[in-house]
Amino acid sequence: FWGLPPLPLALPPPLGTQAPFLRVALLAVELNHHQEVQVIVSVLPQFLYILVMLVGYILMSSLLAMYLFQDLHHAKDYHELPQAMWALFICLTTANYPDVMMPVYSQHRWGFVFFFIYLLLGLFFGCNLMTAVTYSTWQSQCAQVQEERKAVRAENLGRAFDVLQVDGHVEFTQMMEVCWQLNLNTRVEYMNESRAQFLFALLDSDDTGTLDRDEFMRVCDVLGLFFERADTNTVPFDQRFPRLARLGLLQVVDEPWFEQMVDLLLVLNVVASAWRTFTPYGLSPYQRSLFEVADAMFTACYVLEAAAKVLVWGWGQYWACDKNKFDFAITLCSFLTAAVVYVPNYYNNPLLIRAVLLFRLLRLLRLGMHIEGVQRIFTSFLRVIPHGRRLLSVVFVVLFSFAALGMRLYGGCINTDPLSPYSAALQGTDYAALQYHPLNFNDMSSGIMTLYVLLMMNNWFVIVE
Repeated sequence: FWGLPPLPLALPPPLGTQAPFLRVALLAVELNHHQEVQVIVSVLPQFLYILVMLVGYILMSSLLAMYLFQDLHHAKDYHELPQAMWALFICLTTANYPDVMMPVYSQHRWGFVFFFIYLLLGLFFGCNLMTAVTYSTWQSQCAQVQEERKAVRAENLGRAFDVLQVDGHVEFTQMMEVCWQLNLNTRVEYMNESRAQFLFALLDSDDTGTLDRDEFMRVCDVLGLFFERADTNTVPFDQRFPRLARLGLLQVVDEPWFEQMVDLLLVLNVVASAWRTFTPYGLSPYQRSLFEVADAMFTACYVLEAAAKVLVWGWGQYWACDKNKFDFAITLCSFLTAAVVYVPNYYNNPLLIRAVLLFRLLRLLRLGMHIEGVQRIFTSFLRVIPHGRRLLSVVFVVLFSFAALGMRLYGGCINTDPLSPYSAALQGTDYAALQYHPLNFNDMSSGIMTLYVLLMMNNWFVIVE
């Protein structure tokens, strides 16, 4: 406040060092991840059982490897038990294979049998079994959480009905007041008067003008429905453009062969782009002019295609199809980019020409929509995206938490200062030879990047060592 003496803004050392963990805790609460945390905690016991079995398997395999390979001069990884367990654990992730096998295999070919059996049981059976058990436990826990949520919802709806009911029924006016109160909740789609009346009509299955207990218990199910208003104001093409309709030229967009011709045009565009790219000695001025004319013709054809569909179907019907939205966006970007490139102006950027080619290649995705299997996979991918956002937010919370912990434990240990003892300790290591110095826990962004590299499982043991 104005006039008050300045207050210390820095947190005391014990509390200030916990600030990153407080931030991630607040973030987890804000993102409402209590269900995911509950599922993860329930999976941990089963995961620990599998982890104990995995450690036992690595221990037995290490003892067997020491018994078989300890007399080999170059197989130094199997002379001591901790070193053998570490090498076989890395081998189970395939990060050091076949390097871990080559000292043995170069002296005795039969050494391959040990590693074949070890990876067969540990990697192909053990790791897949661990994934299957973890997924099964997670699935059963998710089902249990859903049942608990349904029970809580039924209990709360029952209480709400007891409060609102008059002689065992909820009147229309009371239900409208409930809808107005629900509009104050940002998680519920806003309901105007017509939508609220429509939802009440869906609930009132017996057309009595009131809701009994069974009808009221379906409130949440009806609120979760999504309705799309149909465009009934679109005038048919023959009424909007009678002269063009009599010519019968634009109606060809409804014919199946029209889409086939567009697909053929896309293929020709790809062939022309590939021919232009794979020319070994560059393009002559004449060839360059030909390709420019071809690009302009392809762009004009795509623009005419979109214009014809909008004229015949109307904007509402055209924009209702997701494929048309994708084609229109690509066509618009290609047209605007081509206009900037080919219209004389003071702006000259060769990257825009590559952008035009890139936009054209994106339209090839529509060819996959004609294949039923590809279309099914693409549709499934779109349906998974909303759930994937919650998964990515959970992964971010986990990475942020471990990055903050890594900063507390290893912050400042990785550096290139020649006077630092940490820098001297890195000399001669694989970490320094591979120039992995940017992968450290000196700051939050570097820590998150280091953890992301560890998730990829490639050379993770170099960073750990």
